[in-house]
Amino acid sequence: MSELQVKVLFLSILEDITGIKEISLPIKDKSTIRDIINELISNFGEEFENTIFISTGILSKYILLSLNGKDIKHYNDIETIIQDGDEIIFLPAIAGG
Repeated sequence: MSELQVKVLFLSILEDITGIKEISLPIKDKSTIRDIINELISNFGEEFENTIFISTGILSKYILLSLNGKDIKHYNDIETIIQDGDEIIFLPAIAGG
């Protein structure tokens, strides 16, 4: 049986923080977006964590996460179970005045 994988893309400031535009990560059956985020925090450290969360476990309103092109709020937010071949995009929100 081949390994299950998910593709993660980082845009804008998150690409600067991680130093990469995309990564493929192995996933286990029934993995959630939260599991992927925790793996990414382990890989990329405190600056990444502080950029995507406003406090422990609460995503910043300035970071949009999409799963296969759809905002994760349309699913079960970060508790959404991901599947082999899914694509997660971390996109900083555009703000201006």
